[in-house]
Amino acid sequence: MNQRLVNILNGFDKKEIAVIGDFMLDRYFVGNAERISPEAPVPVVLISEEKSTLGGAGNVVENLNSLGVKVDPYGIIGNDNNGDELLAKLKL
Repeated sequence: MNQRLVNILNGFDKKEIAVIGDFMLDRYFVGNAERISPEAPVPVVLISEEKSTLGGAGNVVENLNSLGVKVDPYGIIGNDNNGDELLAKLKL
């Protein structure tokens, strides 16, 4: 591996980065489609699992954290259950 790249990767834990942007939750629904709707050609899905992950600027924060960077996130979130979930995922 290129020595310059090694030095950059090894220095991430000494960095502090501000992330400013749109923080959001990406929601995923997992299930089985057993039939097509008679009203429109779309599958009818029986949802068995729902999960959410950090999206937008939250994804950037998560990726930087995984590299050891100290991240200061700045953004506006809602004062609701989704906002609480987002804060929990950001571990703030």
